[in-house]
Amino acid sequence: MATNKNIHKVLIKVLGVEDASPEKQDELVDSVGAVVYQAVIVRAMEEMSDEVIDEFEKLTNGAPTPDLIIEFFMKNIPNFEQMMKEEAEKVLGDGIVMMKNLEK
Repeated sequence: MATNKNIHKVLIKVLGVEDASPEKQDELVDSVGAVVYQAVIVRAMEEMSDEVIDEFEKLTNGAPTPDLIIEFFMKNIPNFEQMMKEEAEKVLGDGIVMMKNLEK
């Protein structure tokens, strides 16, 4: 579950809601997490070598959990956390500003 915590922390930081209640943080992460997760997977696939893609395909044939997929990416893509931040910012765009304002 450490990977979910890593993703959670990154999204909280990107959303700028570190000072919000844990409940509010969870709510915001839940609402945007799936969209960001999909964007990250697409970008990660673009950056993987053919050999790593083959490994990923083998992993996904076994119906892995999201944690296993994230662990795979963290192991095989050196800048994965930075990529997650960038994709979250792209996906959220102006929505980040709106969410930050909800806390004020």
